Amino acid sequence: MTPERNVALLANFRTRNLGNHALTRVMQSLVVRAYGDERTLRLHRMPHPVTEVVTTAPPERWAARTQAILRLDPATADPAALARHRTIDLPAAGAESLEKGALRQAATTLAHTPPGLRLRALRAKAAGRQHLTGLLAADDIFWVPGGEIPDRGIPMGRMLDITLARAARKRVTIADLSFEPSPEARPHFERLAPGFDWAVPRDHRSAEVFVDIGVPEERVRVVPDVVFLLGSDVLPEVEVRPAVATRPRLAVVLHGWTDLDWAAWRSAMSLAADRGYEIEILSSHLEQDTRAIKVLLDGDVGASVTIAPEFTDLQAYVRHLSGFTSILTGRFHSAVMGIVAGLTVAAVDTYGTKVATGLRTAGFDDAVMTPDGVGSSSWVDRFEHRLDTGVPVPPGQLAELRRRILDGYAEVLSPPHL
Repeated sequence: MTPERNVALLANFRTRNLGNHALTRVMQSLVVRAYGDERTLRLHRMPHPVTEVVTTAPPERWAARTQAILRLDPATADPAALARHRTIDLPAAGAESLEKGALRQAATTLAHTPPGLRLRALRAKAAGRQHLTGLLAADDIFWVPGGEIPDRGIPMGRMLDITLARAARKRVTIADLSFEPSPEARPHFERLAPGFDWAVPRDHRSAEVFVDIGVPEERVRVVPDVVFLLGSDVLPEVEVRPAVATRPRLAVVLHGWTDLDWAAWRSAMSLAADRGYEIEILSSHLEQDTRAIKVLLDGDVGASVTIAPEFTDLQAYVRHLSGFTSILTGRFHSAVMGIVAGLTVAAVDTYGTKVATGLRTAGFDDAVMTPDGVGSSSWVDRFEHRLDTGVPVPPGQLAELRRRILDGYAEVLSPPHL
């Protein structure tokens, strides 16, 4: 256990994405094992209005501007604020509506005017002070992005967090991610990366990017995704049962934010139907996936397809997966959960190379249908071969992978050399 040091775990504690939710829960367990529960502070994020006001200035002024707005003296930090960071909940991913009425749209427009922004920042001051209290009380910062680094745009809230942490001379680790920063975000990472104590990507291509932007090579460790630890004693409260299906059943998981090769997906589903598979579409965020599901089913998939109700609970989702024999997925963590649940997995990159690189690093090349990323051709042929020849991962292979992951994080989470 790391002695006499507090750690701030920066993560999206309010994510609706069950894969990122699983990632945060497993990583929280690993961090608590290393530091102890009383020394682990859970930080969601700085309120958006505070971030917006601060980051209108150049980065070298962010620390001073944050203090000017929040006026927090670290020497008189509120103990109750720290206690709240120790007990933050990880709720089930709740449903939300994307619909906006005219009145709500007008209020949103007004809120983003300069006077509206200043008012929102003032109202968010108490929450901002609480967040900053946790950040400054920590000795070590452990950032688990979990969907917070988009392929377009800049994660300004986290850029502010890491800038404040470095200004206060905190040790910073960024962990468990496929690192493909947008062109707009890259200069911010180039500014911060040389100060990272550890960068722990889940694939070798991301490791090369970290080195390229300035993280010293000796501080980069490639460790496969921690969600492979589901079903182990790292997170015993989430039970993973072996697959129990007695007939061929295929789960299909889309990635609703991206335009897919619809003809390929329909062909793949038709091939499964021809082999007698029952097919069901799963989603933990139907408000994202509804359009994709509609477009997919507007064409002929050669089968009767069931659409499962939206999943908002990790345990329920993992338990439901055990009722299938195979999964065709465009989402990385659904592929990981399918492997853990004992399914035959066929994973398709729907943008970038995240799925292919993450699974290959973990040793599951056969599960990758798009070896060259989203531009791969003929993945339906590979899927057909996978249906005909694929078998679940042997328990020994999964056990060895878990040892690799635990060994990797044992090094990263070990006491610093002072």
